[in-house]
Amino acid sequence: MAALLHKYGGRLVAQETAAAEKSSAPPEREAPESDPKAPKPPEKVAFSQDGTTIRTYAGWKEVKISSISEFTVRPAIRSGDDPEVHLIRHSYCAGLWNHEVLNQHFWWDVQRRHADRSPCQAAIADAAPWIWHNFSVTASQAQNIIDWWHARDYFWRVANVVFGEGSAAATAWMEQQETSLWHGDVAAIRQALLALHPATKETHDKVPCALDYLQEHAARLRYSDFRAAGYPLGSGTVESSCNTLVGARLKQAGQTWSEYGANAMLAVRAAMFSDRWSEAWACIYWLPAGSSTTS
Repeated sequence: MAALLHKYGGRLVAQETAAAEKSSAPPEREAPESDPKAPKPPEKVAFSQDGTTIRTYAGWKEVKISSISEFTVRPAIRSGDDPEVHLIRHSYCAGLWNHEVLNQHFWWDVQRRHADRSPCQAAIADAAPWIWHNFSVTASQAQNIIDWWHARDYFWRVANVVFGEGSAAATAWMEQQETSLWHGDVAAIRQALLALHPATKETHDKVPCALDYLQEHAARLRYSDFRAAGYPLGSGTVESSCNTLVGARLKQAGQTWSEYGANAMLAVRAAMFSDRWSEAWACIYWLPAGSSTTS
């Protein structure tokens, strides 16, 4: 089994890497030109990136993952409700890469899905700086959104540090901030933070960090606008893949991976979870004789 994985998974890694490197070279990163013969792009797409760790022979290493999903929007059933958003047709890339290499593979996947020409794009993730740097390069036209649950949890951590873990005061303060956050009222949250009077150095340091968070991500926290426009608010697609695509196979008890073996397995599983395994298998099984991509 390991030999087959190394052989065929390694071929898939080589093919995906070659395609990613080619697609990321200038001038391919410029705005795509309109081509009437090109396949029709998906109408609405959501992008996400994230990371999780696995154990390798060199220690714990981070697997970086990207996802592309199409999404549909249905009108609200009742007056005053938000539109219903459904994410479908997911596509993944994953490997023991740095964020630049992930972005090369992500950009190739964007082009493969024709999502670079989608008229409605959303980039949804946590607040990791490397993710937003990547999206500034490969998804500059997308509406940036901080994942709702990450934003909510961030301010819950502030409340618990300032008022005490699980205290009634923390809950009362956070209920107000969660309402403000849901309505995209960043100014109200800022005023609430400025009104705090932390008693210790730890709590005192938390408030300026939260104010910096608000300032940096204010445009990505306009949840009222995003809900009204029918954008998805969560990056659950890529986060769940950390468990299903990676964890369920590469983080089992006692497992330790070589970098080559891990990337081979990740390439195979990404193809399977992206519903492109038949296409991938046809390419790697019928590889021309003498190809240098065999290992």
